[in-house]
Order: sequence, then C-alpha cells, then structure tokens
Amino acid sequence: LKEADIIASLYANRNIIFGVKLGSKYNNDDNDLVEAAMPLLEAALNDCAVEGEQPHALAALNGLSTWVQSSLENNEDASSSSNVLKEMKSNAENNNDPNSKVVLEAITAIATGIPRPGHSVIGVGTYRDGKDAWQALAKEYASLPTTDEYYNTKEATLYRTAGGEILNIEHLADTNEAYLKEAGGAMARFIFW
Repeated sequence: LKEADIIASLYANRNIIFGVKLGSKYNNDDNDLVEAAMPLLEAALNDCAVEGEQPHALAALNGLSTWVQSSLENNEDASSSSNVLKEMKSNAENNNDPNSKVVLEAITAIATGIPRPGHSVIGVGTYRDGKDAWQALAKEYASLPTTDEYYNTKEATLYRTAGGEILNIEHLADTNEAYLKEAGGAMARFIFW
C-alpha cells in the first residue's frame, strides 16, 4: 500500500489497542478520526475480545503539558482552566495541605519544562512529587472534548465515542523525551465493557 492509500492505522497487542493515526489525506480533526478510524477500532475490539479478554486502549495525551501550562497562567474565571488545578492552587494559597506547594511546583515543572526552584533538572523526584496531581490533571484532560487548537485528545475522543471508559492514567507510560515534554509521560487507559 502507498501512504496515500492509508485511511487510518492502529496497533493491537493481545487485548491492548494504541497508536491510532489518520492517513495523510485527512485533516486530522476529531470528526475525521472518528469517521476514518471507527471501523478499524471496532474490528480491533472484536479481535481483542475473541480470547475472552477485556479490550483496553491506551490514548496519547498530546498537548497535556500545554493545557496545564495555560491553566497555570489563566485566572480563576477562565473557562479553559483546569478545575483540578484551581483546587490545587486554592489549597496551596490557603495552606490547606502542607505538601500542596511542593506538588504545585512539581506539576509546574513538568508542564513548563523548567526545573523546580533549587533543582537543575526535572528528574525522578519531580515526577514522584507530582504523580497524583499529574494523573488527576491527565484524567481531566482526557475527558475534555477537543475544542481548542492545542487540545489534542483525539485518540481519547475516539475511544470514548466507541464506548470506552477511562480506567486510569498510566504514569510515565511513555518516557520518550519528546513525549515527556508533550504530556509528562502520561497516557489514558480505556476499558471497553
């Protein structure tokens, strides 16, 4: 097959589906992805279920870091801001949780790529300190409709449209340097009942 002939592709390994992509002739928006990839996804879901295993899918959360960074910069009333982040900021400002400032610094470092104060790199400690908060932010992001130019939840939208439900967020599921910058390594795991 020529690349121009490919409508959509995905990977499946046993009962796990991942890596949905559109062919080059599509605009790569949500409607195109759902329209082009849905028949392929349905076939993969059927194949995964043949052995009696529950199908799962992993969705890349491209744009998560940009969204978190934008939410950090927006005021409290901005509609695009994260509700999870608003609560974290409030806890940090009101000293409701002694650890909240460390967590907020960690997720800020993950989102912006700028090490925390007193650190020279974004390392294991930063990802550890921000883990639970980053997973909560990733879950919120994976649940958003794709409505803005930098939201890139297309794969998650496809899985939700096919009846998938977010099971959990995989922390540091992809540690490729570019993906760490893009989404802090987080991926959404969906389950299909």
